[in-house]
Amino acid sequence: MRNLINLILSILLFISCSTDEENLFDPNAVRNPPTINKTTFADPNLNQQARDLYTRLQLLTQKGVAFGQQVPFGTGNNFPMPNKLDNDFKEVANDYPAVAGFDIELIGSQILFEPFLEKFTKAIVKAHENGSIITISWHAINPSDFRGNKKIDNVIPEMLENGEFRSTFLMFLERAATLFKNLKDADGNPIPVLFRPWHEMNGDFFYWGEGLRTSEEYKQLYKDTVKILSEDFNVHNVRLSKNIFTLPINFVSYIYEIYRRKQQKSVLPFPFIYRICY
Repeated sequence: MRNLINLILSILLFISCSTDEENLFDPNAVRNPPTINKTTFADPNLNQQARDLYTRLQLLTQKGVAFGQQVPFGTGNNFPMPNKLDNDFKEVANDYPAVAGFDIELIGSQILFEPFLEKFTKAIVKAHENGSIITISWHAINPSDFRGNKKIDNVIPEMLENGEFRSTFLMFLERAATLFKNLKDADGNPIPVLFRPWHEMNGDFFYWGEGLRTSEEYKQLYKDTVKILSEDFNVHNVRLSKNIFTLPINFVSYIYEIYRRKQQKSVLPFPFIYRICY
């Protein structure tokens, strides 16, 4: 079995409104998650499968925790990997992970995109068939340096409208859209995905991070991502999710600053809070 040091596990904590500590670890305790109006969906044309996934997440709050595995398949820096899901989780838990997380970091740098698309599609479909909730993160490579996302510079303004790297950014999104629309189950139905682009935005280790762009630039980047995927490329099987690197002391004011405008409510819902444990 692969060294557990190399096994990245993610835990999704679906937080309910209850603050009763005695019920926190009681699977039979009644937890009533808040209902969120449909208008808060970033994509008003979200398909039924993605809406059902949201309902599934709400129901999971009645049980407390969904335990999963991040990058069970070589989707990031180590791509390509064997064309199958790793068996580490199954061997340890005797079950498939409730959540399987993939990363499309290098989707924009593939010279031969079709093999990349085929391998990703097969792995994600297999995880879905195993019963896992599918999450896809995106540590997008820096469009000014195709060697990865490690180059830290003020490139975000150049990815926005009329920027030098706008066409490259659009190519990234087109490939991501192709993957999302390629995800179908055995009956031909779209597979719903929790998509996590531009995450950990309050760290300073990614080019979209704190201090490397303004709040307005970050918001525009996110809005462009949502709009282009849903409206230009007709991707409607994606639910957005978000996490931050650390909880800043001024967490409330920080979130207010990033998403304070009314129209942002349609761009970034907070259906749940999740943490990643490495």
